[in-house]
Amino acid sequence: MYGRQIAPGDDYDMLQPIFALCLADHIIEHNTDRWKHKYIVVNEDDPGRCINQMEMHFIELSKCRKRINFNYENPLDRWLKYLIDPEFIKSLTMNAQHNYPNLKKAVELLDESNYTEGQLVAYDRYLDSIRTWNSSMKLSYEEGIDEGRTTGKAEGKVEGAQNLAQALKDLKAGKSIEEVAEEYNFEIFYIQQLYQQLFEK
Repeated sequence: MYGRQIAPGDDYDMLQPIFALCLADHIIEHNTDRWKHKYIVVNEDDPGRCINQMEMHFIELSKCRKRINFNYENPLDRWLKYLIDPEFIKSLTMNAQHNYPNLKKAVELLDESNYTEGQLVAYDRYLDSIRTWNSSMKLSYEEGIDEGRTTGKAEGKVEGAQNLAQALKDLKAGKSIEEVAEEYNFEIFYIQQLYQQLFEK
């Protein structure tokens, strides 16, 4: 997941941190009452060096089941209660359910947890196609900007040459330097030099 965030050629600073949320239905650490544990990737030879872009968070649901009180104003407590007893949302008042739309939606989507392996592969391919499409659209957009700049420069050169040719014709026809400079958006100094080189020899 970390590497698939960017397409070949993208800058590495576009990578965002990855968080793995691991829900364990058994006890991982027996010597503590703590039920939430954060792990990071540490260099075995140099423990002072670690990879901060990847974190693993383990929640021991078996310990959470022993909790008596859950504070529903606390988002973490709400989700823990959902993970232990998904149907609890239905026991809340309609007003409370309205205040927690994400929990209500989570209950509705419980069936997705029963996907077969083939369905999970298909879903992963679907997500991959979205990422590929987003990357290709971004690349096309950037290429379009570059092409537009190149085309704009070329068209600007042609237009400038055409304006210069017309300015010379007007000077030759007797228009003043000031009039020609203003009409074709040239600096007066530039038109003066041009006039002196072409018509005062």
